[in-house]
Amino acid sequence: MSLARLQGWVRSIICLMVLAGVGCGKSDSPPPAKPVEAIEAAESTAGTTASPDEPLVAETGTKLYELAVEGMHCQGCGDTIAKKLRGLPGVKQARVSFTRKTAWVSVDEGSPTGSAQIEQAVAETGYKAKTSSAPAE
Repeated sequence: MSLARLQGWVRSIICLMVLAGVGCGKSDSPPPAKPVEAIEAAESTAGTTASPDEPLVAETGTKLYELAVEGMHCQGCGDTIAKKLRGLPGVKQARVSFTRKTAWVSVDEGSPTGSAQIEQAVAETGYKAKTSSAPAE
């Protein structure tokens, strides 16, 4: 099967799932009003952002946390967690991978946000997280 044909099948399946309202039910994102346009918009930006499976890299002046996340059912769950994490004080970036069951959070060095606050934010979204790698606090 060619890649183009496979992409077509995947696009069709996603569109049908969105129209049918199929999902894990845990995501706080409503289905798009115009699913075809939403899929086309996603395709047009493909490759312009990093994959959720790609870990963050610590930048100068930031602390990087890595967490093991439990309870996710799909990447939509990961997106919900990432959105919550990005709202924490001092968070520069947050990335969550459903396939790796991992979250990476980059925080300004002077920020009061640390492991406990990050784990609590994940818990507030209905999932469990345990810090697996963190800078000295």
